[in-house]
Amino acid sequence: MRQGCGSIVGGRLATVRALGLLIVAVAVAHLLLVPPAWAQERRITLSFEDVAAADAVIQFRWLAEVPIVFQPPANDVRINLVMQEVPLEQALDALCRQMSYEWRKVGQVYVLRPAQRAPLLPAPEDLANRVLYSERQRLDAARLMLTLTQSQIARASQGDALAYGDLSQPQQELLGGIFGRLISAVRGGWLPGARALEGSPSEPPESLAFSIRGYVWRLEGPQPAAERPTVLQTPEEAPQPIE
Repeated sequence: MRQGCGSIVGGRLATVRALGLLIVAVAVAHLLLVPPAWAQERRITLSFEDVAAADAVIQFRWLAEVPIVFQPPANDVRINLVMQEVPLEQALDALCRQMSYEWRKVGQVYVLRPAQRAPLLPAPEDLANRVLYSERQRLDAARLMLTLTQSQIARASQGDALAYGDLSQPQQELLGGIFGRLISAVRGGWLPGARALEGSPSEPPESLAFSIRGYVWRLEGPQPAAERPTVLQTPEEAPQPIE
C-alpha cells in the first residue's frame, strides 16, 4: 500500500518538474524571440569624427548592444556623425546613409549591406525628362500654333520665322518646352545624330525661332485592274424571241 502511494506521489512530482522545465523553456524562447521593452525603446548617443566606416559600425554595435552583421565597407569610407539621445534605428539610418548602405532586420539581427545600385533604365517619372517623345513635341507645336495671332499666322504662312523674342509669354513657354526636351534628349545620348546640339544652352537662346513647313504626301495605292472592253452585239447577233 505504501509502495503504491509512493509511486503516485513520485509521479506527481515528476509531472510538476516536467511542467516547470517546460515553463522555463517557453520563457527563454519568449525572451529570444521578443526583445525586451528597454531594447525597443533604446536611445543612443554617438560621436564619430573621421572614423573608418568599419570601426564606426563596430562602435555602434557596442553602444546599441544589439547584434549587427555587415559587409565590410571600403577602407576609404569615413564617418562624421554626431547624434544625441536618438532612437536606435534613426541613428542606424544616418550611419548607413554615410556609407551608402541599407539595413534590414532578420529576427533580432540587424543586417547591413551596400545599397542597391540604380536601375539601368530610368524610372517612369524620369522618362519625360530623358526621352524625346515626338508625340509630345507635335502636341506642343500644335498648341503653339493655336495661340498665334492673325498677323503671326500671316507671317508664318509666307515662310517667315517668328523669333523667340517676338512671341508672347505663353508662346515662349511652349516653344521653350519643345527646345528644352530636345536638348535634354541630345545630352542624354538619345539622339546620336544630333550631337551638334550638345553645346546649346539649356535656356532658349534669342536665335530660337518658330516657323511652319508644309509637306505633301502622295499615297501610292494598288492600281485598278484594266477594264475589259465592252462588246456591243449587232442586231443580227441579238437573241431571237422564243415563240
